[in-house]
Amino acid sequence: APTCCLPRCGADCPPVRCVLCRSVAPGQRRRMLNEQQTTGMLQFAGVGPAERGKYLQDVMARKELGGFSEDPAVKAFGIQIETQMSTVDARILNPPLLAYQRPEAITPGTRGSWNLRDVVFPAGSVIESWAFTSLVDPQYLVNDGPTGTNTFLNDLVGMCNKTGLKCPMPAMGPWDPRHSYEQRLAAARDAAKKQFGKECQMVLVLLERKMTSGESPYALLKQAGDSALGLRTQCFAADKAGIGRNARPPKGRLQYSANVAMKI
Repeated sequence: APTCCLPRCGADCPPVRCVLCRSVAPGQRRRMLNEQQTTGMLQFAGVGPAERGKYLQDVMARKELGGFSEDPAVKAFGIQIETQMSTVDARILNPPLLAYQRPEAITPGTRGSWNLRDVVFPAGSVIESWAFTSLVDPQYLVNDGPTGTNTFLNDLVGMCNKTGLKCPMPAMGPWDPRHSYEQRLAAARDAAKKQFGKECQMVLVLLERKMTSGESPYALLKQAGDSALGLRTQCFAADKAGIGRNARPPKGRLQYSANVAMKI
């Protein structure tokens, strides 16, 4: 604005011109990659060395794509950019040993994956007060049976304690489809405090599936927990956990529970 003062940031610094902006309602918005962008980024990152090298050489050879040596800024600094790739000596490092309490060390091997079902974390946390809530329509859920919500929570709590993370069954927070995400989290937080007599440390949240785009339930829930309430949340997906009235019999549930326990 023409009438704004120019702030001075130190005795030797000239006045700085401000840039003012106004947030458009509803205010804070979290922009994240959508599913297509995420998939594209992972595909690009997974390109092999030979194909990536060919792509870089093609970029450098075509002036309309590269042409860095012709850039005025590059010329002004006297920089010359070679169009051919350099050859450097390299060595393959041995995979690291992963420290656990039991077993003491695990070698992930060359695949970079390992099984968490039978391990104990080096120093497991203690959760004394937490709660569960759901963003899935109640008509699609069942409480008991192989695909029941309570069955999964029992399996998850059992896996947490088995791996060294001490915790009781979470308090069941009321969830109403008419309530906002912030209201559901607040209700779960209050349920944990009422049942355990201590401030809620975390809320488990059931999602239909995990999507990370800017307007997805996951992104909006994290914004409500992190920004509005200052509350830790741990999400898990009904399709991965085998939860729901029409869900398939769960396969790999113990491994999935171990992965969620590690995140907790």
